Amino acid sequence: MKIDTKLTEKQLKIEYYKNLAKIIRTNIFSRKRPLIVEFTGLPKSGKTTVVNSLSLFLRRNDIPNIIVTERASVCPIKNKHHPDFNIWTACTSLVNILNYKQTNQYYVIIVDRGIFDALVWLNLLNKKGKLNDQDLSIFEIGVLFMGYDVAMAKACSDL
Repeated sequence: MKIDTKLTEKQLKIEYYKNLAKIIRTNIFSRKRPLIVEFTGLPKSGKTTVVNSLSLFLRRNDIPNIIVTERASVCPIKNKHHPDFNIWTACTSLVNILNYKQTNQYYVIIVDRGIFDALVWLNLLNKKGKLNDQDLSIFEIGVLFMGYDVAMAKACSDL
């Protein structure tokens, strides 16, 4: 009986991902704050599937992570075409990100449609004439960037 010494394609992939996990673990564990990864895209494009796969990969490789779930399904503002809908989802995501960051339990925070996703949708509403340029700018500068600056300032103060 001849033993095949060549690695199968599946075995090669497994080895590749094991090595990738080691590299990620080394880099992630040296960070002073969690890595935040947001997935954004069209509805039903596979974001949640990828988010769950990434989380599973990280857990299997002993990298503590948490998913900030998509907030649109629980938004009390039912009109998805109103700017307040996306502002609410962005702010709720930011609150969850900051809460998880403060626990110091997670090295990776995975966001399924969050702040930047809301920004994309607000820009779409602007292009459709449902949100004027001034209100879009107020969100971009006031809520998004000042909120981001506050979050970053807090994160940097933890260094």
